[in-house]
Amino acid sequence: DLVIANVYMPKQAGAQWVRDIQAVHPNTPIIAISGQFRSGLCPAGATAQSLGVQQVIAKPLIRADLLDAVRGMIAKPH
Repeated sequence: DLVIANVYMPKQAGAQWVRDIQAVHPNTPIIAISGQFRSGLCPAGATAQSLGVQQVIAKPLIRADLLDAVRGMIAKPH
């Protein structure tokens, strides 16, 4: 299982929304996407860690980047 969350306000309501998802689906990896993330952001870096997600992807996103992230998440044992 995997959740891809479109996070509008990552530092405010978006972070709470991620926590709500985690409460309902514990141990399920989350990829957060947002137009608020800057391009070139490290996918598993500080922003991902502060949100409590496995990866972040900036929008507009490149389809191949999203597919690579999904493949990476579903290939890992939880």
